[in-house]
Amino acid sequence: MRVCYFGCYERNYPRNRVIIDGLRGAGVEVVECHRPLWELTRDKSRGYLSTGSLLRLAGEVFRVYLSLTWDYLRAGSHDLVIVGYIGQLDVLLARVLTIFRRKPIVFNPLISLYDTLVEDRGRVRAGSLRAKLLFLLDKWSCHLSDLIVLDTEEHIRYFSVSFGIPRERFRRLWVGAEEGVFSPKSQIPAFAKASAGRPNPNPPLADQIPEKEFRVLFYGKLSPLHGILRIIEAVGLLRDDNVHFTVIGTGQLSEEVRELAGRIGLKGVDFIDWVEYQELPGQIAGADLCLGVFGEGEKAGRVIPNKVFQALAMGRPVISGDSPGARELLTHGKDVWLCERGSGEAIAEAIIRLKEDEELRQRIGQEGRRLFLERCSTEVLGKEIKRILEEMLSVTSDDVKYQRSSIK
Repeated sequence: MRVCYFGCYERNYPRNRVIIDGLRGAGVEVVECHRPLWELTRDKSRGYLSTGSLLRLAGEVFRVYLSLTWDYLRAGSHDLVIVGYIGQLDVLLARVLTIFRRKPIVFNPLISLYDTLVEDRGRVRAGSLRAKLLFLLDKWSCHLSDLIVLDTEEHIRYFSVSFGIPRERFRRLWVGAEEGVFSPKSQIPAFAKASAGRPNPNPPLADQIPEKEFRVLFYGKLSPLHGILRIIEAVGLLRDDNVHFTVIGTGQLSEEVRELAGRIGLKGVDFIDWVEYQELPGQIAGADLCLGVFGEGEKAGRVIPNKVFQALAMGRPVISGDSPGARELLTHGKDVWLCERGSGEAIAEAIIRLKEDEELRQRIGQEGRRLFLERCSTEVLGKEIKRILEEMLSVTSDDVKYQRSSIK
């Protein structure tokens, strides 16, 4: 099998890397038709939503798509096209380019743009023209694809109902993590220095923090999905419990986080704006506990984020918000500790529970690692996506086609 992985996808984003590396490890030849676009900006919602930015983006997309078209025409023979994350616009181009070659398209969106920017983050006003365009972009890209791969059944249900796509057009594939980066032996414990330095430009290295302190790590975008304000509330509740927090990331709620931290007079917490991807394993290895997502929104109930899989891969115990999406894979008290979402008190109680029970904490970390190896490793996911693609190709012929539903 020869696969063309196509688009302006973020080449180093975990979801894309795991699928590409997994397919290659499973013996599939993958040719990448890629031109960089989205990875050039960290905060994509802030960088692309203004009118001026959208106009500049349109010109850049046109230029990049001319290059992608040329790349695809030179890609040689292949059995199918996979459009990677972020790829809603790329699907439109891929469908045009595959009209005469009659190649099926598999879409790996990971997220809905409408769900993320309108319903979850509120960066685009519901009912506005931009919101409607985002909804249509999600809908068209899915309808023009022969198969859509998503990370949980809950996420599949959202896409199917919201955009009117039959359930049989979807397949579930866990997000996973790159074992070459995230493994128990990949890094010695360390707490990296901040790259931007607000409000603490020089957080202590691991050996500079007293051994008696219990270390808790959060990293990710400071957005509603992650429930970062509830995490800060938990930090405040644990100020007298000898718990040291490291919070890595910036984002939509950065100002609110700093305001809340100042208002409650936080102690025992280091804020780091940015850590290079290759340094994240050192941060995870230096933590006694890693935090997942705790947002109250519906999206938080549908997903299992990268950070959870990365901590599982490294055998570190994880606390995350209880949700239908999380329970599709994880078992409370066995390979993860789940608590009520949207509650700083619940997060604090969960941290204290695992802080005081080292045996339970170690067991959860070990079971999480075992679960990852059995169901979420790059090798396992590579074999699964290969099976999915082979199944699709077996029913895609001149006589039997995946029928793309009409766009209404």
